[in-house]
Amino acid sequence: MDWIAASYTLTGNESGQDVRVLVERSDASGVILPQLVSAERSVSSTTNPLTPWQVSLTQASEYVVNQTISVSHRDTSYDVNYEWYQLSTASDWSPASASLIQNADNADYVLQTGDVGYFIGVTATISDGNGSNSLIARQVTTNPVKASNLGSSDNYYLAATLSPNPIYQNSTLSYQFSLYKNNTLVDSPVGNVTAQWYLIDAPEHINSPQLWTTLNSTTLPNAANGNYVLLKLEYDEANLTKPLELMVVSDDKVQNVTSPAVFDTWYSVIDMTPSNPIDKNSRRFA
Repeated sequence: MDWIAASYTLTGNESGQDVRVLVERSDASGVILPQLVSAERSVSSTTNPLTPWQVSLTQASEYVVNQTISVSHRDTSYDVNYEWYQLSTASDWSPASASLIQNADNADYVLQTGDVGYFIGVTATISDGNGSNSLIARQVTTNPVKASNLGSSDNYYLAATLSPNPIYQNSTLSYQFSLYKNNTLVDSPVGNVTAQWYLIDAPEHINSPQLWTTLNSTTLPNAANGNYVLLKLEYDEANLTKPLELMVVSDDKVQNVTSPAVFDTWYSVIDMTPSNPIDKNSRRFA
């Protein structure tokens, strides 16, 4: 069996067989690089309870020092371990290119001065707790880290959260965003914010706009069931040479049931402190 693509979905026909991946490479000038070949993996006839395992990573048009980036994935009761890396290129995870960042083992990572010029990658390893079963998912920033924004001596970045959570098939989507300048929250941003909503099949499609389905309304249609929600924000003001962009993916798929009445009631009495503006440090209370 030969399959020429970046991903392949196994079927029952491969049960009991061994699979491996062969990668043929070349550089920008067309020079052929050595092939990469993965180790063989046997295809089991039983379903792995850890699957599906996919992650997304905060994606922005620019990444600047002191900005927080986060890895997101489905809710799980299994153990998940995180490791963050500096990468010379966005696609090369070889030891020569990828350097482990010491003491960075949380789902969130604050970009450091030493990260400037590097892409930042994360591995999220889910395991059953006894060492007999584990899966690894990876994601990388779309651009290298910079000391400041284009054409500016300052650094700006956005943070945003989606609501509601969980998302039901008739949910009305909304978001809260915060603007930071030189790592300080801007109380009343003066710029313009544009929000666009999409559906994607899997979190890793955050980097593949051709796979996005545009939502024309913030109220989800039935067709959204089983998909993830992606929010793309753009913020522009006079102090910015280039608009800020941020992409955030929902933690879980849209559920195939309507919003329970008890959820609507509970959600309506939630408040936040501080509440104006709400930022990443706010905490809910009822």
